[in-house]
Amino acid sequence: MNEKIVEIPDHIINEIIKVYEKAETLSKELNRQPSNDELAESLNWSIKRVAGIKNIAAQVMAELKYTGNILDLFKNSLLPNTSLPFTLSKSRYCKGLQCPKILWLDLHKIEEKDLSEMNQARFDKGTRVRELARGYFGKYDLVPYSINKKTMLEETEKLLDRDLVAVNWNICEASFASEDGFCIVDILRTIDDVSNVAAWEIIEVKSSASLKPHYLDDMAYQYHILTHATGLKLTKVSLMHINNQYERMGELDIKKLFTLVDCTKEVLEKQKELLANIKRIKEIAGAETEPDISMGKHCDNPEPCAYKQYCSGNKTSGEHTKT
Repeated sequence: MNEKIVEIPDHIINEIIKVYEKAETLSKELNRQPSNDELAESLNWSIKRVAGIKNIAAQVMAELKYTGNILDLFKNSLLPNTSLPFTLSKSRYCKGLQCPKILWLDLHKIEEKDLSEMNQARFDKGTRVRELARGYFGKYDLVPYSINKKTMLEETEKLLDRDLVAVNWNICEASFASEDGFCIVDILRTIDDVSNVAAWEIIEVKSSASLKPHYLDDMAYQYHILTHATGLKLTKVSLMHINNQYERMGELDIKKLFTLVDCTKEVLEKQKELLANIKRIKEIAGAETEPDISMGKHCDNPEPCAYKQYCSGNKTSGEHTKT
């Protein structure tokens, strides 16, 4: 499954697991395993019956492909040690800073999400840019994306368990988890250090042409997770963005395509407020009742919110209504 716009909420995954467990029970009664088509139909029914997923059911279904043991895949994708019905991630952390009500609505009223606010072309561009950036420093090890977060964590751990850590070693999509959530690092690399302990740099890749303030929150969250989940010596955090002054003449020059910005000082400064931010986000997003947060400039800053119609009183009930 490719990491696109659709991010299946954990409570939806739990619901799907229940349906698959029922299917497994039925298969035992029938003395045979259900076919992929039967499992697919069960999954389709499960997704559509759960409030809040019907408007993206087709896209989820198209991406899953029904390969392998899907039940185990979903079960293993749920990370432990979380007090919320979802796992906090760097994207959810940034959404929570913009407005924690977004996360609450994702959990309870996702059918109200206006998908017209979600630009697939922009997401695809971001994916392509990240793929290009992987080769910026030369050879690299890649942690393959998986809906099973535990698999990504295990693959990352295997790479980091190497006896010999070389300078200028690059790992792309390295994954880490702590009690405060999960994150995938675009590029994690070793850099020169005067001590005998390997020093590491976090590099966040963006398809924009400049450093934007909310990118610092993204990187600050990654730094927080890694410092709590690993014993790595993190000495630098950088942003890699597109150089809009680059004019391609012939073969693409990756070194000229991207610009690196050292954001270490700003990221360290943000650590002072990060724990308080996480606590506030968890409290509001995990509340039983809908948060009472008024509309304002945050509805479009830093990103347009897909719940603007709902919050303004024009509820979509899963369908985008033109006004």
